Amino acid sequence: MSRQKLLVLEQKSMSSELFSLMHGALVVEILRDTRGDPEQTNKALDQIGFNMGVKLADDFLAKIPKASKCSDIAQTAELIAKQALKSYLDTPATVSFQSATVFTLELESNPLINGFVEIPPEFSGLKYSTIAAGAIRGALNAVNLDVETEVIADTPDPTVIKCTFKNIIHEILPPSED
Repeated sequence: MSRQKLLVLEQKSMSSELFSLMHGALVVEILRDTRGDPEQTNKALDQIGFNMGVKLADDFLAKIPKASKCSDIAQTAELIAKQALKSYLDTPATVSFQSATVFTLELESNPLINGFVEIPPEFSGLKYSTIAAGAIRGALNAVNLDVETEVIADTPDPTVIKCTFKNIIHEILPPSED
């Protein structure tokens, strides 16, 4: 492998410790901004994740063309679990279906936590991985799927994200000027 290709590969990867420390710094800063309110922090993390997910959807669809061929929510869930989370968080997830419209994703390991996170009792309402749930919601919204996402288990337990399919978003085009 040429030296130039190695440099490109090195630039694209980030140390998992650095990644989790950066996420931790973001969470702490949002907690400060919200005066220690875990619910407001969760909302802010969800919105940041949503915005990231909208942008990641385009990147993911460009890298994996077959991703646009999902015909039902089960295929979409499997694609998220096996390819999207593996691509962006370097961890696959296990999918469990509660019904035809509700599924959970259990992350095998969570690089956002990476063994460093202990949430103090006064912040027990904080869902540390809400940014990942928001990113899933944003990415699915970008492909016209309206879903609700929620972190139902987080540190120190394995991270579990619940996704509830609500409906397909139909685009409304503005009337033509003819």
